Amino acid sequence: MGFWTQMAESRMNWATPAVLAAFMIATREGYAWAVDNPEEAADLLLAAGEFPNPDLVRGSMAAIVDGGYMRDADGAVGRIDAELFGGMARFLFDSGVLNDAGGVALEWPGDVSDWYDQGWMTR
Repeated sequence: MGFWTQMAESRMNWATPAVLAAFMIATREGYAWAVDNPEEAADLLLAAGEFPNPDLVRGSMAAIVDGGYMRDADGAVGRIDAELFGGMARFLFDSGVLNDAGGVALEWPGDVSDWYDQGWMTR
């Protein structure tokens, strides 16, 4: 599991690497807390928004935790698995949803390892 989706449209955080690293570290800590406290995390989410089906929110959180989707084999939260990421990128490419800013389909680059940077995790 990675946090790259949260940063896809952010302009402020990309401007200063220290701000981005602090944001990512805080986000990882929040996700780790949610994994360790899934019932409380679901309650907070429900309190913050309008969800027509609270059982779906609670069930989704349980499935995410029980399925091991938030922690990798070492127990870490937030680390991107390069093989899974590459497979997801290829799936999105094959589905025709990877486009440039003008809406033109991207050419498949082959190697997508430079599409993300986890240097913030060492801080």
